[in-house]
Parts: sequence; structure tokens; C-alpha cells
Amino acid sequence: MPHTLLLQLPVPRHQVGAKSGNIPLGPACLKLAAETHTDASVEIFPETLATHGGDAAILEEICKKRPDILGLTLTCWNVERSLHLAEEVKKRCGARIVAGGPEVTVDNPLTRHPAIDFRVYGEGEEVFVKLLKEPGLWDQGEASGCAPEFFMHGKNPYIENILDPGPEEIMLLETQRGCPYGCKFCYYNKARKGLTFLSDEKVLEGIRWAVCSGVKELYLLDPSLNARPGLKDLLKEIAKINPHGALALRSEIRAEWIDAEAAELFAAAGFTVFEIGLQSTCRKAQKLMGRNTDLTRFVEGVSHLKGHGILSTVDLIIGLPGDDLTSFSSSLRFVKENGLDDDVQVFPLALLPGTAFRQESESLGLRFQEKPPYTIIETPGFSPDEITLAMDWTESLLDMDLMTPPEVNLSWKTEGLPAHRSVTPEDRELMATFVVTNETTQDDARHAAARLSYPYQVVITPEATDDESVFRILAECVSRNPHTPCEIIWVEPDSLPDAVRIVAELPLFRPHFLDNELALLDHRPGNRAILCTLVSTDPHPLPVPMGRSLKRFSGDALPTRDALEDLNDADGAVIDAPDTEALQAWQESMAPHADEMFPIAFSDHGAMAYWRELTRDGDWVF
Repeated sequence: MPHTLLLQLPVPRHQVGAKSGNIPLGPACLKLAAETHTDASVEIFPETLATHGGDAAILEEICKKRPDILGLTLTCWNVERSLHLAEEVKKRCGARIVAGGPEVTVDNPLTRHPAIDFRVYGEGEEVFVKLLKEPGLWDQGEASGCAPEFFMHGKNPYIENILDPGPEEIMLLETQRGCPYGCKFCYYNKARKGLTFLSDEKVLEGIRWAVCSGVKELYLLDPSLNARPGLKDLLKEIAKINPHGALALRSEIRAEWIDAEAAELFAAAGFTVFEIGLQSTCRKAQKLMGRNTDLTRFVEGVSHLKGHGILSTVDLIIGLPGDDLTSFSSSLRFVKENGLDDDVQVFPLALLPGTAFRQESESLGLRFQEKPPYTIIETPGFSPDEITLAMDWTESLLDMDLMTPPEVNLSWKTEGLPAHRSVTPEDRELMATFVVTNETTQDDARHAAARLSYPYQVVITPEATDDESVFRILAECVSRNPHTPCEIIWVEPDSLPDAVRIVAELPLFRPHFLDNELALLDHRPGNRAILCTLVSTDPHPLPVPMGRSLKRFSGDALPTRDALEDLNDADGAVIDAPDTEALQAWQESMAPHADEMFPIAFSDHGAMAYWRELTRDGDWVF
């Protein structure tokens, strides 16, 4: 039997070491199916290394394992990076490559890539088992799957020690496949016909394991929990297992279904959050997307949940067919006036492969990004400027930030001297911060590039004054990691760096997912994947998208709170001081006010880590 390695890559991000939500549930289901029905050796690529390893580090680990088959879970956020790795694996290892996941649809040309030997549409367990047992099936190149028996009778990957809730501090439990609704922006209901439910016994078995294991949060992945028959009786049983609410549960639901009894049962079972799709109050938009909403019952349902202390995250979509700026503003006012704004998610429509809106895009007059995440650009009701204006109106009316710049999280010293920063997921040392001095060579860069994290930072110290040498070092890092976001940090350079040229000429894959995903963060087109940061006592703006300037304060003159709240000439501050008791005392005095001040970073690695612990501890893995 062949040895198979399954890999799932994370959502691209700029925060080094931040939690990502990259939990390989799909690969875990495939591994369980293979172990139950074959003698094949199936391995899941280590979760935290998949999440935090740069392109080169992951490629090296794959080749070291030398799988006969490499399985890839493809989503809109990882498809292009996954295909890059597939190409490189083909060149170096010669493995057969099978791809599945929501991005693998008949109408998606991206996944018809020469490096992919086999594509699986829909649910993968049954097809995967056949591929392992029947080598001739590979010749077909593709197959569709629906695996209700595998789902209903399969084991729980957490109970079987295949998945660990530890790294992300959350457990996923799939209790339903299929969706009773036909929303045209969603692919879920197109992937299969009919609904399949996990038995109450298996659901309760998973929840019981979570409670006994001390799991903090459990996410029920049902696309609409209310579709489950006998749900209220199940909730009563969950409450017996989780009587004190030590396990926080969350899921998605239709608000119209919720009555006073249901809300009380949800609260007793330990539910704390529901994501609830409103999408639009415009009747024309609701009709075109195939999702009618009884607005009166919607408000009543959210109110019932709120009365029992359960938070409702209400979703609105900008750019739906049939909607325009006027009707979208009515949706906003509806949310505000009815007290539905405790937690709101607002985002532009994405025309995902396989969805009805994607297939009808031409007749509906929809223009969207050709590459992931396929965000809407223009509709008959929204010009590009009006989409931006809708975001602005949302932020103003609901007092929220929809597009926030990356956090300031950087450091480059230990005990006052320049020092790289390493992290160690799965016992594999990765370099998160590569510090460049006047002594750094091209060989140093080559060695570092092979073990960079995802994302990573390169700090250019004041001593590194040879601009061409610095560029070659940066190019070495990027060429080995063409899909990995990075941050370039210049500390007190002699002159303003030519960030425009550097960003344009570095060999990063373009357009990067972040170039499209963060397009609305800056009015200028182009780069969003390379973050450029200037650290100086006299900060000047960097003239590139994703450019920022931070004011440097020395340890001899730690700033006051007033000074940090009034940095009109900078985007934040860096405290360049050793990690002493005096500095820690200053941090402890400032931490309660961190959200009111401009962002702060620290040159010392230990001091930066302590500041994260004080202000953002739950958001980071390391």
C-alpha cells in the first residue's frame, strides 16, 4: 500500500505566530476512512508546521517524508500556494497528487493544473479509499463523492487522537452534511443532494470527550443547526453533560427558528455565540439569492438569544445582485435600530467557484476578481467607489473597523544586540525574524530562507548600508518562499529606503491572495503581501501600500501615556530598550490602556513577548 501525506495550508496573514484556525478536519476524516477500510499508511502533515512554516520549510519536510501520494485540501485562500508546492513536489519527489476541498469544482480552471493527478469533487472519503485500493482509478483523473455512510459511521478524530484541540484551543464537530437552503452565494448546498445527520449518540460522545478533556470551545460546523430533527431533545442531553457551561459552544443558525424555549435550551447547553446570516433586508436581493427572511421573526429570534446571554454575530453582504447603496444602507439601519449590532460581520460578496452566482455572473452583470478570493468589483447596483462607500458607512454607523491594518509586532534584539528570533512548531525550528547586519552574507540568507516561518520578518539594522546587498538578501528569502507574506523593517536607515522599487522587484507571486483580500485597505493598487515598516526617531511615511512608520523611543526616555496617544507623525511606537524590571513595570502600567493608544512594539524579543502576553495573550500560539 502507498504512503500518503495529507496537507492543509492556512489563511495568509501578516501576524507571525498568531492563531489561524487552520484545523485539518478534512484530512483527519480521510485518514480515519483509510485506516478503517484499507491497510494504507496515511499521515497528516504536522498541524502547527503546516500553519507556521514558510514555503521552503514545508517543501523540505514533504520531501523528507517522501510520500507516494500527496493529498491537498484546496480552499480559496490556499489554492495557489498549494499548487506551487505541488509543482515543486513533482520536480523533487515525483509523488502522485490528489486534490479536494471547496475550491475543487468543475467550473474552476485553477485546479485543472498539470501538477494535480486527480481531483475529487464533493465529499472525499469514499473516493479516497477507492484510490488507495484501486490504482486504475487514477487514470480517470477525477471523481465525485458523497459519503453518507462514512460520515454516519466514522469515528471522531479527536477521540482517536488524530486531532488535538490544543494549538488553536478549539474543537470542531461536524454533525450534519448538506444544507436545506439554496443560497446562491454559497457552495455548500451544491456539493451534495440531501442531508445526512450524525446520530445523537455520536454527537454526545464528542461533546462528552470535549468536556472531560477540558476543551474551552466547541464549534458545531452545521451550516444551519436548526435543520437537525429533534434538536431540542438533543440540547437537553448536552446540558446534562455540560451543566456548568465549562465548554462554550457555537454554531450557525436561522434566527427565525428560535423561540423562547429554544433560546433557553441553547443557554442551558452552554451555547455562547451563533453566527446568523441576515445578508440583506432588500426583498429583491433576497429573491435573487434564494434566501427569503421574515424580518420580524429574525429580530425576535435574536432578542430571545440576547435575553439568555447568547451573542448573535449578524452577517451582511455588500454587492448582492438586486442590492444597491440605498438598500444596503437600509439594511444597516435595520441592524442598528433593532439592536442587532452587538457583533456584526460585513463583507463584500465573493463569487466562489461552483456557486449559482458564479455561473450567473454574466447575466447578472457582476464583475469580480478573477483570482482568489473572487471579491465583487462592480455590479449594476454598486460601482467600485460605492462598494468602498458602503464599507465606510458601515464603520461609521456601527462604530466598527472592517479593514484593520496588521498589528505592530516586531523585535530584533536580545540583551541589546541584534538577534534573530526563532519559533519551534512540531520540534522544527523556524526563523520568524531574520536580522540583517553589515556582516550578513548571501549564504546566511540562503540558509535562513530554507527555514523561514509563515509569515516572516526581515529587519535591516542601521549597519546594513549596502542597498544592493540588502536587496539580494531579501530576494533570496522571497524567491525561496514566493507565496509567504513578509514584513521588511528598516531601523534608522541613513536615508528613506526605496520601498517602491523593492516591493516591485522582489519575486513574490502576484497577485498574491492578500493583494486581493486587502484591496480595500488602501486606495492604491498592487502590493498587500509585503508589509514595509520604517522605525526612526524622525519617522517619514513610506510611499507604498502597506507602508507604515513607527517612532523609536530609547530606554533613556520612555514615553508617557499622553505621548503615545498623540503620535500624529507616526503609525505607532517602538520602545528600543533592554528587557529590564523597569521596562516591565512600565509595560504593566501601560497595558490596561493599550487599546486607547497607538500600537507599541519593543526592540527586545523578550519585552515584545511580554507585551503580547499582557495585551493579546489569547491571540497567539507563540
